[in-house]
Amino acid sequence: MRHRTFFYFCAFFICTTISRGQTWDLTDTMTATLDDKGVLTVTTTAESEDMPNEEWFAMIEQHRLDIHSVVIGENVTSIVSWGFAHCVMLKSVTMANSVKIIESFAFHNCNQLTDITLSDGLITIGDLAFNICVNLPVLEIPASVSHIGTLIFAVCEQLTSIHVHPDNANYSSVDGVLYDKDKTLLIQYPENKSGDSFEIPKTVETIAGSACYHANFKTLIIPNSVKTISSNAFNGCVNLTALTIPGSVELIYGFAFGACTGLKDLTVEWNTPLSVEADNIFDKVDLSTTILHVPNGTKTRYEAADVWKDFGTIIEYEPSGIETIETQTLKVYASNSILHVAGLRTGALLRIYSIAGLLVYQGIAKAEVEYIPLSTIGIYIVTDGRETTKFVVGTGQTH
Repeated sequence: MRHRTFFYFCAFFICTTISRGQTWDLTDTMTATLDDKGVLTVTTTAESEDMPNEEWFAMIEQHRLDIHSVVIGENVTSIVSWGFAHCVMLKSVTMANSVKIIESFAFHNCNQLTDITLSDGLITIGDLAFNICVNLPVLEIPASVSHIGTLIFAVCEQLTSIHVHPDNANYSSVDGVLYDKDKTLLIQYPENKSGDSFEIPKTVETIAGSACYHANFKTLIIPNSVKTISSNAFNGCVNLTALTIPGSVELIYGFAFGACTGLKDLTVEWNTPLSVEADNIFDKVDLSTTILHVPNGTKTRYEAADVWKDFGTIIEYEPSGIETIETQTLKVYASNSILHVAGLRTGALLRIYSIAGLLVYQGIAKAEVEYIPLSTIGIYIVTDGRETTKFVVGTGQTH
């Protein structure tokens, strides 16, 4: 028995020694060294050199589970596609400023990766580069980046914030959310970002595919600048209970609101029902129990239109933007440019419209009284979805 134990110990020691403490010649000038702590260092003596495909995979396939940290040295210019995919023990990555390209799927399923420092010379981040990096909390995108591929943060379940260097000419970030430079394209809302509400900037025209995939927010405001909602844009937003899609939207692609299982109240603003090619934009949403609010005089059109006819209840609202409701128990008054709304039902969707029908506020009531900044003098209509009242800001009058 003692001999057998000694044999197992020797076998483990030999395997560990074989796995670590090695150097590979990837090319005549590029080497990769894996030390006994699991740090893989890639270096080159050339002035600039890309990672080689065939030689890289001949090495990496046998050692994906041995790599805990990666250092990409000076003059290495690229990280090859799938290069570190499935390195499930990898926790940190640093790279020299010579790295210009991270190819597609480069860090796919590196599910222990928590710390990565991108090159200040980085130009391209390929498609799905950080796909299923489920523990990555934050990413800093340098000023040099000019191309970000699709779905680079897909299934990054712990991602809370994306920061773009302010000098970047192609991309920007606001409150940890990724946009193009002009903020006409919403690219990525981090999956684990905190906060109950998200108001999309009024400059946004397109919401990219999977932009808000599995987002945590409970309230979403889509401005009337948005024209396109791409596939899976809000897929899995299970906390979303009510939503207004503005009349500016011209295209909605497949699974856009798929698996939004909490959705119970949807308002649309098209006088003619939007024609959608995909019949799965509300996939896994129980439309039979969801209320659809449509403009006055359009109910019969929606009842005959594909997708929209599947809603269990269709209710018309007046041009002011709300339904006609007789019961009036909401109490509203203004003080120091703050609108006080009392008599609310906790959890109700509070909406405030201008007299012209423009939605100026939307949020979930967390208490019986809510305080809303509304400094502009004018007539407003306040509703919690069941009761409605009108109020003139600037008079101090209570209704």
